[in-house]
Amino acid sequence: MPTAIDGNMGSAKDLVVWLPSAKDNGS
Repeated sequence: MPTAIDGNMGSAKDLVVWLPSAKDNGS
């Protein structure tokens, strides 16, 4: 999972990057 240190905006940006990666990795 992504770790956000910038608060909600950081979380959103991490999720936008992480979700496609997770689908590609099959995780």
